[in-house]
Amino acid sequence: MRLIAFCFLLSACSMSQNQSEEIREYYNLDSLVNAQVKLISDRNYRLEKKVILNMKQEDTVLNFGNEEWINEFKLFNEADLNVPSNSGMYNFTKGLSDPTSNLLYDQYLPKNGFQPSVLSLEIYYFNTIDQVKKVKIYEAEDNDLYFSFKRLELNFSNEEGQSRLVSYSVAGIQKLLSRDSVIYQINGRILID
Repeated sequence: MRLIAFCFLLSACSMSQNQSEEIREYYNLDSLVNAQVKLISDRNYRLEKKVILNMKQEDTVLNFGNEEWINEFKLFNEADLNVPSNSGMYNFTKGLSDPTSNLLYDQYLPKNGFQPSVLSLEIYYFNTIDQVKKVKIYEAEDNDLYFSFKRLELNFSNEEGQSRLVSYSVAGIQKLLSRDSVIYQINGRILID
């Protein structure tokens, strides 16, 4: 249970963004995540969650209500690029071919001289962006007191042309000044009964 509590602390320590002043210049990651959270919550799906914290593993199956699901995907919502401080600060490349699959992907990278927490956002899809198969996010934060790097990933199946979230992962490292590094990995799978 300590590992699960760490996951909640991890999301609480991440940078929050003012969602009331959103822009819609980039891919609407928050809309995708919120739609999936609503679908999962409405259908009462369960979550199989594996947490590894400094080489210790804990597995659990959870029954969440809407608020817990929202909290579970908070890190993904916070990675949305559509905040005023990001306006015009990312380069966008559309329709790249993934060399490891038959998917296309769109990629967002920060422009030179811009040092945001989101280093890369990639949306993988089949034919059109409406058929999302995977989202990959790389984030880093580095200052005099704190270093953090994490990789976030959402995986989807496509049913009747609609994307449905099937799993996610968060992996990273955190280092506070004068403390040991914390290495963690979270893998979640949505259970459909």
